[in-house]
Amino acid sequence: MMKTFTQCSRKGNYCAAFALAIIILLTLFQTKSYAQTKVFANTVSSVSPNGMSSLLGCGTLGLSPCFNTLTVENAAEATNSNDATFATVKSFGGIALGLSGYTGQIDLKFADVVPANTTTYIRIDFDGDVLNALLGGNLGGLLANVAGNVVLGNHSFEVGAKNSAGTTVLSGSSTAAFSTPNLRLVKDANGYFYVAITPTQAYDRVYVKDVTSALLLGTTNSTRVYYAFHASGTDPCAQAFATGYEGTGITLDALQLGNAGVTNSQNAIDANPNNFSTLSLGILGVGASVSQNFYFLNPSNPGDDFNLRFSSSSALLTAGVLNNITVTAYNGNTQVYTASAASL
Repeated sequence: MMKTFTQCSRKGNYCAAFALAIIILLTLFQTKSYAQTKVFANTVSSVSPNGMSSLLGCGTLGLSPCFNTLTVENAAEATNSNDATFATVKSFGGIALGLSGYTGQIDLKFADVVPANTTTYIRIDFDGDVLNALLGGNLGGLLANVAGNVVLGNHSFEVGAKNSAGTTVLSGSSTAAFSTPNLRLVKDANGYFYVAITPTQAYDRVYVKDVTSALLLGTTNSTRVYYAFHASGTDPCAQAFATGYEGTGITLDALQLGNAGVTNSQNAIDANPNNFSTLSLGILGVGASVSQNFYFLNPSNPGDDFNLRFSSSSALLTAGVLNNITVTAYNGNTQVYTASAASL
């Protein structure tokens, strides 16, 4: 009966009638219950100092106001778990040869120490073309080239986690495309972007830094930071919270000519059962692969089922494409299950 209890569809909003009956019985005769909550960072532990990180040149050429520059605006808004408000972390490229340039940074602290290998999701907003490229994981650099005017290095953001002593235990920059398993850019069903950071050491705060290259003289940029949270508790029928994708053996030509990659990725985890994402290797994807990844807020219980719905053309099915579709489950970075779609 416990196995049937965990067969609730993660995509739909209901369970089969017979499963519902068993859920009622379990509720009557067992005291164990399930609850999943989001634990938000509730304190701004620090922001980068007001004023320029390099004061050389301030006060000259009519630049005296630079001494009072606020590098983080509305910092407290990043602790209220509200999707409508945010802190703005700013940076400036300087006036010449890096003179008077500055970066902004905000540190968000949790009330308690977060255990190692726990994922915190930091909701951000940045240049849309850059974020959509970074969603492709290790394809981020190629996807940026497809977008044409996207340069990952000129305006970037850094995300990291610190322990209670203030020591950084994990960090990464958008310039490296967030392509490691412990630091990824993901998107939820609403189309909101998050940096998912999973340190292998305990931590109690995370930070976001906005950086503008000295090549962008006279340019001010910013990153919006809405909130940061990790989850506690379990929910065996929870849908996937976020998604992203990656690929192997995919070339720039394949991306440009064949629409290789994943489109409308968030549609695979929204509440509409008629929506879908599309995975494609394009027309030049011989020997290549593309994977869409789905992230749940907490690990499942042993024996829980996960349910997927996917489709392909009848011609591809006849050609045996199911033998080349693989479903794989991970606990953190450890693979715990894999099977060909043809064997499901």
